[in-house]
Amino acid sequence: AEGERNVNAQSYALNLKGSMPLNIVKTSPNETIYGSSDVVSVELGVETDDGAEEGKATCYFSPTGNKDSWIAMFETNSYLHKQSLDLVSGDYAYYFRCIDAGGNTAEANTGFKVFVDKTEPRVTRAYKETDALKIVTDEDAQCVYSLSGCNYQFSDGKLFIYSNTDNLRNHYAEWRPTSTYFIKCKDKYENQPSPNQCSIIISAIKLN
Repeated sequence: AEGERNVNAQSYALNLKGSMPLNIVKTSPNETIYGSSDVVSVELGVETDDGAEEGKATCYFSPTGNKDSWIAMFETNSYLHKQSLDLVSGDYAYYFRCIDAGGNTAEANTGFKVFVDKTEPRVTRAYKETDALKIVTDEDAQCVYSLSGCNYQFSDGKLFIYSNTDNLRNHYAEWRPTSTYFIKCKDKYENQPSPNQCSIIISAIKLN
């Protein structure tokens, strides 16, 4: 009732603080991720800026962007946000939604491909070049050889060298005109022939 009301005799300060919009300035990955196992570890990343606290926010991710599909990223509440996932080979798209202390929101997405490489390098060409045996592989590789057979460990083989370390597909070995080269090649994922098999067997006599 009017007569029972207490008069507020002391003022109350209400501070209103504006902020810039929250921005997502970077998402990752956005390229092909390579691996050699059935499941590949992939790290999703988001970088935020501006907003109420200079980019500090909580970010969520979703494989669909649909309602109720958002999951808080494992590392968040900062301007850098990360989430590790174990994925199989395929094409992927992920969506991100971030919100800061001022209620500002920002959304973005990223797309990438996971490629599983279980194939050992193939030797596509072999010939004599000046005083060297040259072989060419279909991918970046390291190659070794033995003169006695294929049944040897890769670490026991004699190493081919590169003429240019910017090109890891051209390989050179000492030319031995009467020898047979038992060659093994492996890629950066350690894909290589089994201990008793070769990538290729080359007779120097046939290349002369």
